Parts: sequence; structure tokens; C-alpha cells
Amino acid sequence: MPVDIAEISELIAEGRKFTWDNFAEKNRRHGGADVLSVAWLVWLDRVNAVTAQMEPSVIKSMIVEGASTKLVGYAEDTFERAKKLLLNGLEAVVVRSNRTIPASDRVVSLGHNSPEQQQALEKLDELVAAVKETNDFPGEPEEREQIVAELSAGRRLLEAARVRVAAVRETLGPALKWISEKAGGAVIGKLAADFWQYLSHLHIF
Repeated sequence: MPVDIAEISELIAEGRKFTWDNFAEKNRRHGGADVLSVAWLVWLDRVNAVTAQMEPSVIKSMIVEGASTKLVGYAEDTFERAKKLLLNGLEAVVVRSNRTIPASDRVVSLGHNSPEQQQALEKLDELVAAVKETNDFPGEPEEREQIVAELSAGRRLLEAARVRVAAVRETLGPALKWISEKAGGAVIGKLAADFWQYLSHLHIF
């Protein structure tokens, strides 16, 4: 049974929110993890359910090792290592899948109001504002209007919890490429490059 890449992307987004401070209550005497939080337990249970569907592999072994790490009674470095094993393994599943699934069929989960989604929207808003306000826009007024419209349309897509990779690429790709080629050394060019790089981090570009 193939794994659900959108669900794994969602698990990655949720997993990044866990920190040493919020994944468990701490023991007052020795400072180690004492009682695991409900959120961590539910997330870990979902990870285990997904892992159970995978064929044996190095990636699966990494996720299993992270999930089976004993955390109660241990310090922060143990938690950080387990979290890294889990997230690296899940991200490897997405990367491996991206190599076999056509972009037109791939869906990426950003999660509503997740840090990843919020940062993507903030970066895009900053770029749109810069395009509107810059005095040295490398094109005609009609081109500026077109670029703003395309970027704004892309923002609507990124506001959803899940986005189809092909839709985002087709909407934002031409506008970002145009800005990078026409104004690579200007502020808007640098903002476009930074936004492109961030979308690549989210496995969209």
C-alpha cells in the first residue's frame, strides 16, 4: 500500500513545531523529560501508522529508530536526536517520492497557519509590496500590473492547507523567473530569489 505523501508532508510540518519545551513535562529534580504531551503522543502514533505501510528500507529504519527512542528520563540532546531521525526520515520519503511522481500529480501539505505557510505568505507579501513600490521596475506599467496579479494569484494557492505543485509552479514560476532575469541585482530580484529558494525548501520548486 503506497504511503500518502500529502499526509507525510503534513506530519513534517507538525513535527517541526515540537521543541524540548513543549513535547513533554519535565521532572523537577533532574530536569529530564517526565510525561510526554498528548500532542507528541498523537503525532508519534500517526508517524508509526504511516511507517507501518512502508517497505523495509534504510529510510524506514531511521524513522523507526527515532520513534522507538526512549525519551522519558532523558535530556534534551536525546529528544533532539530522535526528532532529527524522524524528520529526516520523513523528508527522505518525500524526496524519494518526488523523483518518481510527476509534478502534475504531486500535492504538498503546508498546514493551516503553520510556520511554513506563514513564512511563505510573508515572503510573498514582501515581494509583492516591493514590486508595487519600486521606482526602478524593469518594465512597462502593464508588466508591473501583470506580475502583481500573477503573484497575488499564487498567494491564493498558498493560503490553502494543501497545494498542487504544478498549479503553484505554473502560477508563480513565470513571474519569479521574469523578475530574476530582469532585476537580478535589484531588491525585488533578491526577494524573488529568496522566495524561490524557500519554495524549494517546501519541495514545491
